[in-house]
Amino acid sequence: MMQNTSFWVLFCLALLLVSLVEPAWANRLNTIGGGVSGDGIDKAKLLKFTSLGMGGLFVLLGLLSIFPMFKGASNLKSPEVTLKISGSLVAFGALLISLYFI
Repeated sequence: MMQNTSFWVLFCLALLLVSLVEPAWANRLNTIGGGVSGDGIDKAKLLKFTSLGMGGLFVLLGLLSIFPMFKGASNLKSPEVTLKISGSLVAFGALLISLYFI
């Protein structure tokens, strides 16, 4: 029960952090009712950096999801499913990372 409670506390804190940070980014990049303001190069740099970070996160999650299989801690009956999901995460992460270099 304690793990479940700590998960929800962390989830609510992350949600609060996102809701506090998001208006700051919105005010930097957009104007309300007046269209888009700011330099297009800055927006492209921000999107590239975001894709690099999210791609790295997906690759890390894909690689970490493989390790329980080697330890014997996986409860799945077929490890092929785990490998397909892990491979999909790594491939999607690699695609996002490749967008950084375009």
